[in-house]
Amino acid sequence: MSRLLADFEAKVRFALFERRQGCLLPTVDAHTLQDEVEHAFFGFERVAQAAAQIRAQRRGVVRVLRRIFAPTSCRAWPRRLRASTKASISNC
Repeated sequence: MSRLLADFEAKVRFALFERRQGCLLPTVDAHTLQDEVEHAFFGFERVAQAAAQIRAQRRGVVRVLRRIFAPTSCRAWPRRLRASTKASISNC
């Protein structure tokens, strides 16, 4: 772990921890970097949540369409509806 930490400190070109009597104490720079990492992490979480919502909406539309149009083939769907769907379905 100490080698990984040393490599990361070399990459960012500043000390993340003060080493005192075998203890590691985070520096002010480490706290600042932590804040940025948390913002980035939550940003990734928001992207993952948005992707999940998009998938859920897409599934919801398909479910609604399946209930309205009983045929399993989307060829039976009205032309206007087929043109407006965003998903590409090979047998349409």
